[in-house]
Amino acid sequence: MVRETGPAPAGSNTISVYRPGLVDTDDNAADFAAGSPTPENSKGEGPGGPGGGVTDARIHDVQGITRTSPMAGKVVRVPGIVTATRTFGSARGFWVQDPNPTTTHGPARASSWSPVR
Repeated sequence: MVRETGPAPAGSNTISVYRPGLVDTDDNAADFAAGSPTPENSKGEGPGGPGGGVTDARIHDVQGITRTSPMAGKVVRVPGIVTATRTFGSARGFWVQDPNPTTTHGPARASSWSPVR
């Protein structure tokens, strides 16, 4: 039977709980730390991947004027309203519409995504 001797720090909407040293001493109070959220994948990469950052763009910037997006291969943050999602079939992804009602940008479909905030 495994018994943890102390509780981990509390997390919240603005505080993340993480295991900084990947050590398990059976004392969660010692094994975990709390701090500002720092999203990271299993390769240790933060937002934007290795050496890259997140590019802020609008839907029309991502769509471009040809069949290929000028933002292809980049991590892009686009403000918008998710209008539909599809998790199966050949048209997997989500559709986003510009939140500005005076524009005609959208809907745009993305085939992969990170958590929407």
